[in-house]
Amino acid sequence: MASNLTACIKAEKDKRVVLITEIIAPYRIPLFNRMAKHYANFTVLFLRKSNYQREWRVEQNNIAFDYHVLPGGYIPTKYGSPFYINRGVKKALAALKPDVIICGGYNHTAFLSAVLYAKMRNVEHILWVESTLQDNRIKSGLKSYFKKTLIKQADRFVVPGTASQTYLTSFDVPERLIWVAPNSIDNHHFSTVAAQEFSDSASVETVMVCVSRLVEHKGVMDLLQAIYRLQNHKIKLHIIGSGPDAVLLKAFIDMHQMKNVTLHGFLQQDELPRVLGRADIFVLPTRSDPWGLVVNEAMSTGLPVIVSDKAGCEKDMVIDGYNGFRFKAGNIESLMQAIQRYVESSAEQKMKFKAHALEHIVFFVPEVTAQGFEEVVYKRPNKVWHVFNHHRKTLTLDVGHESCD
Repeated sequence: MASNLTACIKAEKDKRVVLITEIIAPYRIPLFNRMAKHYANFTVLFLRKSNYQREWRVEQNNIAFDYHVLPGGYIPTKYGSPFYINRGVKKALAALKPDVIICGGYNHTAFLSAVLYAKMRNVEHILWVESTLQDNRIKSGLKSYFKKTLIKQADRFVVPGTASQTYLTSFDVPERLIWVAPNSIDNHHFSTVAAQEFSDSASVETVMVCVSRLVEHKGVMDLLQAIYRLQNHKIKLHIIGSGPDAVLLKAFIDMHQMKNVTLHGFLQQDELPRVLGRADIFVLPTRSDPWGLVVNEAMSTGLPVIVSDKAGCEKDMVIDGYNGFRFKAGNIESLMQAIQRYVESSAEQKMKFKAHALEHIVFFVPEVTAQGFEEVVYKRPNKVWHVFNHHRKTLTLDVGHESCD
């Protein structure tokens, strides 16, 4: 009897897990490194090395997990953006012989190929979903077809938080099939590097930073308009990022002679902590974002955050009046009010915001995310999510009591 139990436990821990995702993103490497420690066999299949819209530099020496980049290429479409097609998905899976396949999306034919393989070979298929009901980006009919098909065929689901959980339930997915593994980054790296830039010298200026792709739906123009209308508040804004809207943003800055705003262009992930370490507060003005990992990066350096209600992370990461403020996306007045709430806070309260940001971000680390994935792979209770919900409710109640005093 004991030997049979031991054999069952060993078989469970020896599961072969294959995760399929789009590109080698530097912010995912710490998570995948951690996940590799949770299974006897863990392999990531990337659809491509990079995306033509991204400028990330990937340090190969940081990768400590097995991975392969699938062959493929772009094909033109009548919609403007090229479509990426992969080859050899089933061949790669047949060679790896996975017990579980985790698909990190549904917008490529490779994910559909993986689902067909899973069904033919009786392999468990988990869908990793980051979409939210707030996502207002244009969706093609083909991508919508892939999405509905993969959601219908998945055995279980893993999401980063509340917004994506709600999204799946809108497709009539039962909550019992949804596990949460909160999005995370390498907090230690960001906090350590940013600490070298910290200065406790008093300043009459509020140093604000925004890290974003410079495209319309990221709402950076909304932030510029808010700062322009708050000129008497002595705010210095640093905008980090690149994209097609850079020319429009620069024209607005020049037209209104906003000498308190600096466009820095794109910075690599290892350069960001130094900029964040010199700031007082971070703003994410997005009109559409599945999560917003830049909020994780900012909070890990001790920055309070101002985040729009269209960011997927907003419900889980921002406790209004505790570690930052929320505002209505696209509403300049709402954004201005959020900024004013911070600027007009006392020095003591601002220090509390920083402390609370560091306190709250400790949950969003690769170790916890990897545990959430382990729970969905082995169909264990989602303890990660239960613990976080208790933590968040306690903090929310505390903030409510403080505001009533």
